[in-house]
Amino acid sequence: MIGGLLRRSVPLVGAAAAATGVLVGLGLLAADLFGSKSSPEHRVGTATMPGVPRHGKGSVFSDADQAVAQLPLANIAFTAPQTLQLGDTTQVQLVLSARESIRQLKKRLSKIGAKHGARIRASNRMEAHLVGSGFGIEALRPEVQVVSGLAPTEWKWDVEAKKPGTHHLTLTVSAFIDVEGESTPFLAKTFEKTLTVRVTVYERVSRFVSGNWQWLWLAIGVPLATWLYAVYNRKRSTRRRKRPVGFGPPSA
Repeated sequence: MIGGLLRRSVPLVGAAAAATGVLVGLGLLAADLFGSKSSPEHRVGTATMPGVPRHGKGSVFSDADQAVAQLPLANIAFTAPQTLQLGDTTQVQLVLSARESIRQLKKRLSKIGAKHGARIRASNRMEAHLVGSGFGIEALRPEVQVVSGLAPTEWKWDVEAKKPGTHHLTLTVSAFIDVEGESTPFLAKTFEKTLTVRVTVYERVSRFVSGNWQWLWLAIGVPLATWLYAVYNRKRSTRRRKRPVGFGPPSA
């Protein structure tokens, strides 16, 4: 009887051992596959791969991204002159508001030049900067200003044309954001406008004379002065020859 039980249990033990072996093999295979994917050497799409940035939570950009995303939208309008006479001065004006529309802001601008508008990210502290080669630019308002929701914020610059030709004016508007406890400017918008400086004939002649007066004096002034002096001497000699001879008093 015992022998019969042993003969019947042998196949069951063999089957159980085989099943256990299969399970162990599958476990090792799964560990190898999943372990290789999670290992630092084979990880893809993370900062461990050189040159692949991380933009998710906890990345070096997350604080800046969050600060920029929290900036409210505001409207701006500004003037951009199209032509300018050499030596003349015009004004560039910029206004910003979180309440007024672009159309309303354009009505606040002076009539000098074309009017443009845009919608940008803004903060409670903004900076506007105007640059351009060939111009003398003077800021009439502080370029860094506090922005309030009660009234529009305004910037103004005097622009003087100092060189003839076609030049570019570049206007940049930046919002300040807090990154790691430090106030840092974030470039909200850049505008570039082409300005043609026109020069009249009188201005061309005047600039040429002022820049070459030494050469002009030697080439034209000295010969002209010599000729005028010679003409004067000839006329003087002619008047002396034509003067009548006077008669003396009669003799006694």
